[in-house]
Amino acid sequence: MKRIKQPAGKYQFNVSVALEGRLSEDWNERENAFNEKYLQEIEGVVERRLEKNVKRFHWGITE
Repeated sequence: MKRIKQPAGKYQFNVSVALEGRLSEDWNERENAFNEKYLQEIEGVVERRLEKNVKRFHWGITE
């Protein structure tokens, strides 16, 4: 952090921060988006839905 005194006794602070982490957006407030078991469960759901949709598209099924 760098502090600079400005005219009229005011101070200016320049703050630089470097962070490492994960960004997550989770609309389900009852679950923890950083829990590995929860992530694996969601990945499985998405994989099954995608596979089902691709098969339906391939066979021309419309419902």
